[in-house]
Amino acid sequence: EELRERIWKIARELNYMPNEAARNLKKGITNTSQKVWYLDVLMTRTGNLETDPFFSELLRVIESEIHRQGCILMHIFHQPLFSNDRKCRTENIDKIIVQMEPDGDIHSDGLIIIGKCNDNVLKKLSAKSRSIVSVNRNSTNYLVDEVICDGKRIAAMAVEYLIHAGHRKVGALLKFDDGQGHLRYAGYLDTCRKA
Repeated sequence: EELRERIWKIARELNYMPNEAARNLKKGITNTSQKVWYLDVLMTRTGNLETDPFFSELLRVIESEIHRQGCILMHIFHQPLFSNDRKCRTENIDKIIVQMEPDGDIHSDGLIIIGKCNDNVLKKLSAKSRSIVSVNRNSTNYLVDEVICDGKRIAAMAVEYLIHAGHRKVGALLKFDDGQGHLRYAGYLDTCRKA
């Protein structure tokens, strides 16, 4: 696992693009009529020099699934600016999006956005990309397809774990301005009441 992570890190740094013909040969696939899907990932919560354990692990899982499905990860873009509504109003978003477009002949079939993304940016990206999926804690209000976190259930699971571990006094420190705080608090309270 550690070696695989180091190899993927180096591949990303070098912008390595797998050769599909060589891949098929290694797998013993002679029928190449199957469509190969090329995907991009946009990280909006961290820059390329920053790390966040949650988003790093989420990226690792998504990368693994992309490879497991036989797709090719073309680019990982880091644009923390896109998660800041105030900065998105003052920066030239169109220019930043154009700079993200690849120079080569191959264009991606879809974009996976990891983290919060400004609504205006989502609309502009939707106009340029065939398919977009947002993976985030909060809804995009159906601007794009999305996979979102169930804050209430996650809080309930955390409290259940602590109770099963023998803890009888469980406190919660919650942030209520992220759209999930109230749901997490409800999950915490419900589980404490049941116990």
